[in-house]
Amino acid sequence: MKYRIISKKTVSRTKTSLVPYCVLPEKFKDGNTQREKILLDSLFELATLPEVSRPRKTRQRKKLFSKQRIYARLGALERKLEQTQKHATAFYTRVLFGVWGVTGAIALITLFVFFGKLIIPHSTLRIPSFVGMDVSELENTEEYELIISYESHDELAAGTVISQTPPMDTERKLFWNSGACKIFLSVSAGKHFYSIPSLTGLSRRDALLLLKSEDIPVRVVTQHSDTVAAGYVIDTLPPPDQKLFEGETLTLRVSLGKAARTVYMPSLFGLSETEASAAISYAGLTLGKITYQSSDIEAGKVIAQQYTPFSQLTSGTSIDITVSLGNAFTQKYIPELYGLTVEEAAEKLGAVGLVIGNIYAVSSGAPAGTVISQSILPSTPITSNITSVDIYVSS
Repeated sequence: MKYRIISKKTVSRTKTSLVPYCVLPEKFKDGNTQREKILLDSLFELATLPEVSRPRKTRQRKKLFSKQRIYARLGALERKLEQTQKHATAFYTRVLFGVWGVTGAIALITLFVFFGKLIIPHSTLRIPSFVGMDVSELENTEEYELIISYESHDELAAGTVISQTPPMDTERKLFWNSGACKIFLSVSAGKHFYSIPSLTGLSRRDALLLLKSEDIPVRVVTQHSDTVAAGYVIDTLPPPDQKLFEGETLTLRVSLGKAARTVYMPSLFGLSETEASAAISYAGLTLGKITYQSSDIEAGKVIAQQYTPFSQLTSGTSIDITVSLGNAFTQKYIPELYGLTVEEAAEKLGAVGLVIGNIYAVSSGAPAGTVISQSILPSTPITSNITSVDIYVSS
């Protein structure tokens, strides 16, 4: 039996053994229906609910229930699909109207651009021909404005108009307050040329890098030079103050250094040290090491040379010579040096196996650079203790 609670009763009682139904032990709940009613009736006003008969759960009922659920779901899906279609139709309708509106606006603007100017006051300009004219003779007018650009041309002279845009006899409408008609002219700059930089004194590598950076075609020529070191630029052809036109090539001359020249060895036998040095220099050779040696030849004379006379040598070759000291057993004396130059004094001392020691500059009325005194008197016998002689030179 089931009951429906109508209202709660107000009960005034003392401590009794009556216990609310909600806290009764489990065995009292299911065991005694009458006791349950009494307990509930003591607390609430109750009404009896009618018994509802439940159909028997058969397999057919389950199948019927499953079909109903499927049909219910299908119906819900159909209703949802219809609702979605309605929303989509409304959305695309709004989009279509929006596209029509934008298209109509663009069409109106286009019509205004192309046909609106027909009602604006204007004048018609026929473009004249400027091709072949000299640009210095052209001027801007109220009707047209010339915009000039230059380009290289191998045939037309510099300043000649090559082409124009728009072409001649083209009609242009000049509307009120729209400005002059712009005409673009292409003018000849003449034959293209390169500006040649100054390369003298640069190394070959640096010069080629500079020319490559400026796209200048170059041809390298090497030759000997007495003034420019090997590997450095001598000059260019054409020089920097001239123009190199397109199609031409710049010639870069690079030094190989001094040219090797063949000379002949002179005969130095019997010459003094000074005469031998002059003969070597005149032949294009250089004086090398001088060796002094005792011999029966007069002291101060050349008794040997490094190369035989008339040998072919390269210019600048160093030549060593041997100078006689005279007989080793003959007594030698200090020579007279007064009035000689320093070079002559050195040569004269070398002839007797001595060298110049200290050189002192002294104020004197004698010609500058000449010996006015010496530390050892002339005609003094030379011993093994004497190796050098100090001299005093006039300043």
